[in-house]
Amino acid sequence: MEQARKYIGGNYILVVTDEVKKDSEMKIVNGRIKKTDVDLLIEFDLVAPKSGYKIADIKLDETSLEATYRSSFNRIIKKKGGLDLGFPELLATMNKRLAELKNGKATQL
Repeated sequence: MEQARKYIGGNYILVVTDEVKKDSEMKIVNGRIKKTDVDLLIEFDLVAPKSGYKIADIKLDETSLEATYRSSFNRIIKKKGGLDLGFPELLATMNKRLAELKNGKATQL
């Protein structure tokens, strides 16, 4: 996330380069984030449940945000004692963070 903030903080231009429909429920949109000092590849993996397209994953220079979070969450769960102990603690931490964001008491992503 720190790298993403560094890349896309400030003024930038997002240029969509192409769109590939995988099937009736999935689409991939490719693009570039352009700033004076950065030219970054970005990919949005979109899924279309009944209510319209939603982002399933974002890849910055082929690094998956979903895979990065999954790895971090797994590491936290393991460190905190496995599924029985670590998962509830992870959920509590995430709920606390969400409440802070909603109340304006945390840095926005």
